[in-house]
Amino acid sequence: MGEPIVTTLPVDAGASILLVGLAEGYVLVAIRRAGVPLQRIRPALDRLRDELGIEHVLASRKLHTDGAEVLYDYAEHAGDTPEARSARELVVVVRNDQRVFNEIVDSYLMRIDFYDDQWARVIHLPKYGPTDVVVDQQRGFGAPIFANEGSAARNSPGRLQARLRYR
Repeated sequence: MGEPIVTTLPVDAGASILLVGLAEGYVLVAIRRAGVPLQRIRPALDRLRDELGIEHVLASRKLHTDGAEVLYDYAEHAGDTPEARSARELVVVVRNDQRVFNEIVDSYLMRIDFYDDQWARVIHLPKYGPTDVVVDQQRGFGAPIFANEGSAARNSPGRLQARLRYR
């Protein structure tokens, strides 16, 4: 058993998850929905962490820009090991030898806005349909807010409140 994949704080810290941890969890869900078993994710993340030189690889733009290349190269050179198979499951090779992430993972990564330093800044939450609800550490104290108005999603009236709560 290794270190936790998602960054958290101790319960007595007043908050249990940072934006970096939320971004990591968000991308981890995408990888799991792409069909990759958890026991195969950790070796791929370790490889990405080593190759890209970043601690929170799931919360970094480098996962999107450089990660597919690293995983593809790793899968090609590692043979038929479980780790290489997990890397192949995350990456799809298309025409002209272009490497792209599995479309499920790619769609999740596209919902994260990054700072210039490559770290997650804003996460656009997908479960709210056409309403743009975001988690932004600079606004709303990190609680989900409506992107346009900046008001807290939990304060929304009537039907929308019920829709947000039960989705």
